Amino acid sequence: MMIATDHFYVYLHLRESDGKPFYVGKGCGKRAYHFSGRSQYWNRVKNKHGVEVKILFNNIEESLAFELEKEIISLQKKIIKLL
Repeated sequence: MMIATDHFYVYLHLRESDGKPFYVGKGCGKRAYHFSGRSQYWNRVKNKHGVEVKILFNNIEESLAFELEKEIISLQKKIIKLL
């Protein structure tokens, strides 16, 4: 029996109030929609602004999801520095 390895995704959590991203993650199943077990920062943002989930890449292998997550975080940091 072959186990599927392409059921991962990369997602953003956006502030509902203004659409700005505040979290980048990789997951499978319903991870992007599970809001328990998040950091204190994440919870403060959620409580103040609300959360919108955006799936960026879907049905990809875990290794690719991990690399894309790192790249998006890096790009986000660079953009913030430019602002």
